Amino acid sequence: IGVSMFEIYGQKVFDLLNGSNALTALEDAKGVLQLVGLSRHYCDDIETFLAKTSAGRAARSTSSTGANQTSSRSHAVLQLLLEQAPSASTPGGTKKNSLAVRARLNLVDLAGSERVPAGSEGQPLLSQTHQREMGHINKSLSALANCISALSQSNRAHVPYRDSVLTRLLQDSLGGNSRTLLSATGSPGDKCIDESLSTLR
Repeated sequence: IGVSMFEIYGQKVFDLLNGSNALTALEDAKGVLQLVGLSRHYCDDIETFLAKTSAGRAARSTSSTGANQTSSRSHAVLQLLLEQAPSASTPGGTKKNSLAVRARLNLVDLAGSERVPAGSEGQPLLSQTHQREMGHINKSLSALANCISALSQSNRAHVPYRDSVLTRLLQDSLGGNSRTLLSATGSPGDKCIDESLSTLR
């Protein structure tokens, strides 16, 4: 298994398994977006895999918010490259002329949407950094929702993948012959009802 892990923070991409280096996103000749310089680490056992993912989580951008002390301030992507080599052999002992089967799995942890707390009069204003983070997070989540909405329409003419770095990088995980599964987190608390409904929409 090849493992890569990166985060999208403020519309910029950083490698979480290589010193949080900034990455450049470029299109190849086929129009597929590639992250130039993204490190890939091969894991032969579960211990190595867990160590890599733990290191990536520790490097992710977090800060204290009203939700919790270590709130995610970025979207993180754990990318797994799976390869199954051909194992069938001819009676003479040579492998048949067959190709390896390859698949890429993107596990994405989205930062939660945010809004300025209601009834915040007399409370300290959000810092400029927090406001910028909130703006970037909400913009990319809206872009993702717009892409999913467009993909669900049978007569769609255009899917706005280019509206954010997040949707551009996940284009081949959302459309084409890919399979996509979304898991949304809500809260039963009365004070969170607006956020939960917004997430479900």
